Amino acid sequence: MGLKIRFRRYVWVLLDILLVNLAVYTAYLIRGTLYFDSRWKNLLMEEYIGLFWQITLVVVVVRICIFYFFSLYKPVWRYAGIDEFLDILKAVTLGTGVFIVIMYVSRQLFYSRGVVAIDWVLNLIFISLTRLSSRVFYEYKTRASSGPSINALIVGAGNAGQNTLRDLRSQTKKHYIPVGFVDEDLKKQGKSINGVEVVGTKLDIPETVHLSKIDEIFITASPAYSDDMKELISSCEATGAKVNVVPDTISLFSESTDSKKVLVIGGAGYIGSVMVRKLLQRGYRVRVLDSLLYGEESISELYDNPGFELIVGDFRHVDTVVRSVRGVDAVIHLGGIVGDPACQLDPEFSIEVNAAATRMIKDVCTGFGIKRFIFSSTCSVYGASNDILDEESLVKPLSVYARSKVDSERILLNGSNGSLSPTIFRMATVFGLSHRPRFDLVLNLLTAKAAQGEDITIFGGYQWRPFIHVDDVAKAFITCLESPLDKVGRQVFNVGDDSLNCQISKLGYMISDLLPGSKVKHHKDLTDERNYRVSFGKIKETLNFRCDRTIQDGVSEIRDAIQNGLIEDYRDARFSNYLWLERQPKKREILFTNSHYE
Repeated sequence: MGLKIRFRRYVWVLLDILLVNLAVYTAYLIRGTLYFDSRWKNLLMEEYIGLFWQITLVVVVVRICIFYFFSLYKPVWRYAGIDEFLDILKAVTLGTGVFIVIMYVSRQLFYSRGVVAIDWVLNLIFISLTRLSSRVFYEYKTRASSGPSINALIVGAGNAGQNTLRDLRSQTKKHYIPVGFVDEDLKKQGKSINGVEVVGTKLDIPETVHLSKIDEIFITASPAYSDDMKELISSCEATGAKVNVVPDTISLFSESTDSKKVLVIGGAGYIGSVMVRKLLQRGYRVRVLDSLLYGEESISELYDNPGFELIVGDFRHVDTVVRSVRGVDAVIHLGGIVGDPACQLDPEFSIEVNAAATRMIKDVCTGFGIKRFIFSSTCSVYGASNDILDEESLVKPLSVYARSKVDSERILLNGSNGSLSPTIFRMATVFGLSHRPRFDLVLNLLTAKAAQGEDITIFGGYQWRPFIHVDDVAKAFITCLESPLDKVGRQVFNVGDDSLNCQISKLGYMISDLLPGSKVKHHKDLTDERNYRVSFGKIKETLNFRCDRTIQDGVSEIRDAIQNGLIEDYRDARFSNYLWLERQPKKREILFTNSHYE
């Protein structure tokens, strides 16, 4: 936990100590004013003064412990809603219940039951006001910095709707106010989801738009038939609000889409966990093959989704791959040991996982007549060069990881593939938040350090890297899936955006600008020799692909996640491929330093 987060929690605790004692004192005063005889009032206050330290100790210990138990010190109150208020209500009520028990057992503390009742009301008011004021302050601050507010209504309160809510809240150029969800599930009606209430069904959309002055409607639900979707869009457009279909689900029902069921190998990982959700949002049925080496938390919430299927297994085993490939229309291969340090732990094992298994997967896909196959490679294959590199440039891998990717590319593109038309995606360095966060990636790591008050340490600094947000990676894969096969089959694409080529030193200062007070320190030592600027003209011209997220967007979301306590310790081994794999048996230990830039 960073110093800023600790400091904020200490402030909350100190403020609560002050407030809970103020509530008791005020409760005694109020109860005293209700006596007609001043002697009783004086007696009541004398009792309070005489037992002041005992009352203070009991109130502080009981209230603060219960507040901690109900997570009232977890700094996510800028999204506070009904659920959070209920937590406050439960915490205050439980504390009052404890006081009643103490009153009857001790027969000394809390002279009057009326004092306990008034104390309960005052604590509920004080604690609610302090917590919920965080949301008011944040919304006012956002409104002041982002221009006019835009009231938004989200159609669909499932995973797609909740992801849309997160995207709206992360917008910096526009100030969206999510007013509510509408959803056909009657069990969700009236419930609060991430601080936003489900206000009705699609039949209530016209009235909601009118009463809440909705400016934009975001449709995230995917009706079973295109006619239903057209009817939903038409009814929304009739309200006069701007209608956004997230994503454009109408295209899913066109005959040109031939990839309805997709196998994602490594779908529980950093990129895969984001991609799987976006595929489900677009109406695809998704099967994931993953060993769950890094745990299942990244996809566990998808288990009840009827379009989702999980096969837990090792993609090096042919029987597992055969079972996974059977019945799918396309394969996205994200599996493997990712990152230079992680691969160096056991180079032979890494080559087996990243290259040898690819050959077997290719053979199985060929045998099943699979046409679409997208393979996740890396721009690290270019090694070091002062030129701007495109897909025709010579590959010069400098690491086991990059060499394994080059070998996999050759395996897929050379020889007889039958109907298989593989597409190679050489991805820029990925950044941004994911459902399986990683902090062994340069932008994520440096931002996390700065957010925790640590120095931003740059080794060398002149090295160029191309960057891409994890959401844009998923967008690129889906764009490829939905493009004509003759455009993308047997092709290599650099995946990124020309505007996101950046030197490591400049990256450090960009992070520092968004985290005032952080310091950039330079070291001349250079242990990572990779240096490459990449051209992304081919994917832009062929697939009309451009990145939506900037480096500043990624820095801001990671900063907010850490400062708000959503990620308590970025050093946790589960956030690093290297540190997690190091715990596994039969891995060779190496010295790992932050000078390795993924």
